[in-house]
Amino acid sequence: MDDGLDMDELFGEGASLAPPLMPAPKGLVQRIEEQRSSGCCRKLAWSNLGCIASVSEDDLGISVRSLYCRPEDGDWSLSDAFPIHQVQAIHESQPLAHISWNQAGSELAVVDVLGRLSIFSIFIAINRLISSRSGLVDQPDDLGAIVGLKWLSQDRPYATYRPAVNRGAGYEYAMLQKKLLGPFHPHQSRSALVCVTRGGVVRLVYQAPDSAWLEARTELENISSSDNVLSHGSMCSDQDNTILLIVRTISYEFRLYRLGINWNAQPDPKAALAPVIEVHHLKISFPPLHSNMLSSLEGGDVEVASSELTHLEMVPVSPQTETSPQAPPTILAVYSRLPRPDDPDAEGPSTTILRYELVSEPQRLHSSFDQLASKKKGTSSADERALDLRQRESLSISKTILFLQTNPADESYLLAYSDGSVEFRHGRSMEIIAFNNDFKTVAGLPHVGFGMPPDEPCLHLAVSPNFCLAVALNPNGQVRLKRAQYMLGEPGDSPDDAKFASIICGCALQFVYSCTHHNNNDDLSALVRQLEIPNLEGEFLNEIFRAMSMSVDYSLDSQYEKLFRNPMIQRCLSMQNSLSFKGERKHRNLNAKLAWFTLHLRLVALTFAFSFNNGRTPNEKNNSETEFAKPEVLRTLLGVVRYFIDFTNLLVDELFELANFLRNQKLTLTLLQDHLTNTNALALPLLLSSVPRALIRYNSRGVRVLRHTLVTMFEPSNAARAAMLNDPSVVSSVSMLVNIVEKSPVKTTEFERFLNEVDDAIKDAYRTSEITDAGRRQAEKTLLISATIPPQLLPAVGKTLGPLLGGLRSAINPAELYFSDYSWLGMSDDRRTDEWARTNTVDAIRKISLSKATPLRQCTRCCAKMEDVKPQKGTSFWMTSLQKMCLCGSLWMLLDQSEKV
Repeated sequence: MDDGLDMDELFGEGASLAPPLMPAPKGLVQRIEEQRSSGCCRKLAWSNLGCIASVSEDDLGISVRSLYCRPEDGDWSLSDAFPIHQVQAIHESQPLAHISWNQAGSELAVVDVLGRLSIFSIFIAINRLISSRSGLVDQPDDLGAIVGLKWLSQDRPYATYRPAVNRGAGYEYAMLQKKLLGPFHPHQSRSALVCVTRGGVVRLVYQAPDSAWLEARTELENISSSDNVLSHGSMCSDQDNTILLIVRTISYEFRLYRLGINWNAQPDPKAALAPVIEVHHLKISFPPLHSNMLSSLEGGDVEVASSELTHLEMVPVSPQTETSPQAPPTILAVYSRLPRPDDPDAEGPSTTILRYELVSEPQRLHSSFDQLASKKKGTSSADERALDLRQRESLSISKTILFLQTNPADESYLLAYSDGSVEFRHGRSMEIIAFNNDFKTVAGLPHVGFGMPPDEPCLHLAVSPNFCLAVALNPNGQVRLKRAQYMLGEPGDSPDDAKFASIICGCALQFVYSCTHHNNNDDLSALVRQLEIPNLEGEFLNEIFRAMSMSVDYSLDSQYEKLFRNPMIQRCLSMQNSLSFKGERKHRNLNAKLAWFTLHLRLVALTFAFSFNNGRTPNEKNNSETEFAKPEVLRTLLGVVRYFIDFTNLLVDELFELANFLRNQKLTLTLLQDHLTNTNALALPLLLSSVPRALIRYNSRGVRVLRHTLVTMFEPSNAARAAMLNDPSVVSSVSMLVNIVEKSPVKTTEFERFLNEVDDAIKDAYRTSEITDAGRRQAEKTLLISATIPPQLLPAVGKTLGPLLGGLRSAINPAELYFSDYSWLGMSDDRRTDEWARTNTVDAIRKISLSKATPLRQCTRCCAKMEDVKPQKGTSFWMTSLQKMCLCGSLWMLLDQSEKV
């Protein structure tokens, strides 16, 4: 090559050697234009319950998906799309402009371009939504198009957590109660939303006490010219339970309002509401909200500069923390610019975020005004406060923002970009959350090294409830799943490693936050599963119990009430089962089986609890009819009772096998634990752990009480006997229930006696070992999480498998147990059980076998199935309640192929 080659001769004098700009992804220009035109144009949303709604490519329909665990291999994936069939008819084929979930994640607001608003509610299955408010009641109008929308929060306190601090002996967690800002619907179980239209009308859409949707409305100000038409609006709650509303007109003017809602609620909860919306225009002088607008005042193009507004956000006040003072309400104005293809000097996409804090300052008048007679007694001029804007440092980013939202877990901002990346920034400074290398303080997953780097271009992006996953809508119209990645390299495999410990802490914090806020946490399970770090699952389970300061020690007192009323135990056991689930055809390991069958025992216990509680709904307090008198309840109880009876028999049979193995061998902890691990036998851990043992005791008593009640129902002295004898279905069901109990090889009375003796042996073992209360709680937690037998219980094991089991053996026929078939329980790992599971389907709630033609629901997490039974009038109250969610606490999804897109 000639070293003297003149580059100017080759390319021309002054030619740029920089590579040409990549063209904007297909559809991105149109997407930015949508954001510039309206503040309500979101087409993809992920609810706190886990339902993902997306507007179709032609803007005429909506489909829903969910994250689900695949039965084949246990991996997490996106489900198929299911359409909401009523949308197109309700909106008369008008293009849809915006979708938004309520705080609970159970109701979806759908808005079209003419301002008609419909609401759809999740009905039992997460991918089945039904219309609860039709948009046909709204008058279509161009000025009625909605430019800002906000669901009202629910009036109840939440437990939240401060950032965890590591002071050398593990992370310390501090929980505090937090109440969301109002206004609230006066009835906690009802929903409401506020929206503002292009014509400046504020609409309050709310549920009446009878669940019907009603509306109240008022005008912000009289629209006297087209310059006052609104393009963007954003709302947030303030500390006085009012709403701060900021709007922008098409003439680039910003206005701020305070909205109050007077519900005029009556003492009678059934009385109709008559809400009134109160509007106060806050006189604030807005400076130019973009740097280009400053130059436009000197002769530039105002229209071009100001038309770049794509997002207008009103962020509520953030609470004071140990490291930062309370932040006032903040206005975020986001301006995005795409380079023009014909501009040779274009420098690529850019986004500018301008921030203004809304501060209140004392406004003091001259002291002579205090002497005016018209001034109210007891006040002074110093009490009046003026609102003003305080500018914060602006932010420039060389990307295009698709959406921006706050993360309530740590008061940070989440920014999603068109290149598929997601970024977390500190709430006050807007600086990128840097990965904390010393890991002394952990506030969430972004602080310990999790992020979503760029991958493929997208037009819409929505993040999961725990910010572990995201769904992106590609330019080609496909919805794909994005997963958070650990960005700090390979961590160690023990809590002594700083990276490992911080990952455990970050995941535990996010888990407890999802529990206290009733959010779905399937995305967190998917994240932990994908990490594949040795020892991570066990340490994570141990940490979530520690973070919640939750005890699972019921060894000295079977506190059934506390056990039933604690939903956190169900959530923890559900996560424990999920982390080790490898697919329906793969055997669960011992700790997953322990969690799985404890959840089944909890379901049986709740069934008995509902049934024995007369089964009356809150509206049936004067109804003396018990659940047992209803034929459908008796039929449903057949499967549940048979399940527990067979479970009891198999548990005793496994104990016999274990006792036979240990015969003529010295009982040691190593021998016992190795045998349990090798055989995956569950009976002994179930019996020793106080949580499942308490449930077994309660259920055994429930079976005994049930039999006594059924027999008593047909005694001649029973006044209702004649009516029941006239119903053949009742007679048949009662007879079958009694036969199931009486023909069991292990009699209920004998098994209860055995349980009581085991319970006493465990109490004696703990007392004799002189273990501390804290040590006992830790031993019980380890036993429940990992099925590891604590050494303190070895004497109780010897006594249980020796004289106590010998006494039970003498009262029953062991051969009858040995030759019985309990494959349908799925508790054993033998070939017979595997073959039964391959060819049969069991309803996880009612415990009955289902035919191949039965329409099914499937749990999104544990893959359990049940018949898709739609509640009807007269259906058992407890059955209606228990079938709403799976026994693991997750939601159902439909499997009906005819309802898919």
